[in-house]
Amino acid sequence: MTGTPVWSGRLGRLPAELHVDGDHRVLTVGGRRVVLRPDAAVRHRGGLLRHRITVEQPGEPVFTVRYRPSWHARLGPLLDATYDRWAAEFDDPGLELTARLGGADDWVDDRADT
Repeated sequence: MTGTPVWSGRLGRLPAELHVDGDHRVLTVGGRRVVLRPDAAVRHRGGLLRHRITVEQPGEPVFTVRYRPSWHARLGPLLDATYDRWAAEFDDPGLELTARLGGADDWVDDRADT
C-alpha cells in the first residue's frame, strides 16, 4: 500500500491499516479496501459478541467490518462498574480508528452536535 500510514492495528483477528495518499484516505481491513471520501459517514457499534464499523458513502455500497473484540472488552461493561470510554478505547482499537476517521460510536453520539 502506498501513502503515509496513519494507523495500524487489529480488529479482532483482522489486520487493519489506515493510509493517507494525497487527498485520499484508504482503509484496509483483512484484505478488503475502501477509499474514504470527505462525505463518508463512519459509525462504530458495539455489541456483546461482535463489534461493527460501517462506512457509508453516497452512491457506494456500504462497507461493513464485523469483528470479535477481546473477552475483556466484551465482559468489562458487565463486570466493572467504572468501565468508561477510556477503558473501552484501551480494549477496542476500533474506537480509536473510528475517531481518526471522524466517525461516531456508542460512547459519542453523532447527533449530539445537532
